[in-house]
Amino acid sequence: MVKYSFIVPIYNVENYLTKCVDSLLAQTYKNFEIVLVDDGSTDSSGLIADDYAQKWPQFITVEHQENKGLGGARNTGIELSQGEYLLMVDSDDYVSEQLLETVDKYLLQHNNDLLIFDYIVERDGIQKERLDNTDFYKPITSKQYFSEALAAWNKVYRVSLFKETGIRFPERIFYEDLATSPCLAIHAASIGVIKEPLYHYVQRGSSIMHTSDVQRMMEIIPAMKVVLEYYKQQGKFEEYYEELEYLAVCNILCSTVQRILSVRYDGSKIKQLEQFVRKYFSDYEKSSYIQNYLQQPGTRREKWIIEQRYGKLFLEYVVKKGLGAVRRR
Repeated sequence: MVKYSFIVPIYNVENYLTKCVDSLLAQTYKNFEIVLVDDGSTDSSGLIADDYAQKWPQFITVEHQENKGLGGARNTGIELSQGEYLLMVDSDDYVSEQLLETVDKYLLQHNNDLLIFDYIVERDGIQKERLDNTDFYKPITSKQYFSEALAAWNKVYRVSLFKETGIRFPERIFYEDLATSPCLAIHAASIGVIKEPLYHYVQRGSSIMHTSDVQRMMEIIPAMKVVLEYYKQQGKFEEYYEELEYLAVCNILCSTVQRILSVRYDGSKIKQLEQFVRKYFSDYEKSSYIQNYLQQPGTRREKWIIEQRYGKLFLEYVVKKGLGAVRRR
């Protein structure tokens, strides 16, 4: 039986795909498969994937499909996977050759349903490790999970978290990770974190997380709504109220408002974001999670947002970028 399945969504990444797949094939632990999902690429990515499958049929399966977005491609990979555990790998990133060997050691010892590992951020060829000098392994609760990075690609998942719950990634929206990762927490009996950087997260200026399209940024609302409504359906909303509140405020207000203001002042969009958070969490300013968060160093801008001092923050972006780089509307 295959133990680990790498799921790799592919869309127009012909300049990055080879490095990604080579890093997976280089694993020192060999009981794995690679599921490459070509999500309607219009460049040579699909051909590159087919070539790899021909050379490495014992490891690689390729599926070509009409474009469904990153979430839809991951869902296809989940359905095709044969492994006991899943790993999501973005096709413009790459991994350590010791990734599987390392996580397997911890999974054998702790039998986690979810295992989170650290990563290295790369931008313009510069690497920045995120290690915080904590213990190399620590167990965490499902509530503590909300304080971890909720990206899809820094985790190992027991396949049952998807296949027995029906949880899938939403198609064709940004923030598909945010819409999915929190929903898995309540189904995981054991969650662990290891502080070994096993994944290389390559930031590109053309990636979706660097968009200047404000309308796409607003897709944070349907993504977060998926999570909040899921917790209500599962009867877990009140139990996880403070954690969900923290998640919504940090991602919808503290993060997305800043992204919008870094492009232009759009008061109607900011108001829409604030109203959405208020609908679920009317007194979020009083949250102990938020107050503790704002006491941390480097949260001055977030404090301004909670205090609704949007104009002051926008002016700071104008000064930082220059009047020609930020448009007011």
